[in-house]
Amino acid sequence: MPLPPNLRFIGNANPSGLDPSLLDPLARYGRPLTITSAYRARTPGTPGSMHGHGKAADIDMSGMSDQERMRLVEDLRAAGVVRFGTYDKHPNMLHVDMSDAQGGNWYM
Repeated sequence: MPLPPNLRFIGNANPSGLDPSLLDPLARYGRPLTITSAYRARTPGTPGSMHGHGKAADIDMSGMSDQERMRLVEDLRAAGVVRFGTYDKHPNMLHVDMSDAQGGNWYM
């Protein structure tokens, strides 16, 4: 299956194991997105990671305005993405996933 043209996977981001439940909303966003992390093999230290299930991705938001970031979250949420989070050490990175575990929805 060809990858959607609006998604650019860089570094170690592995699109091959990405679950359609997440790939579809990312593709429907319609604007270019750079994915820095997607599917990755499960490791003993991260058994609950949605990345290991192909149901998580990290999106690079560098260069996006606050309004563009808000629209990204709103549009992905409307398309079915469940959880959103940012990292203290990487404020331009948006983690998105499809898990309903660990307290339900997360928001930035």
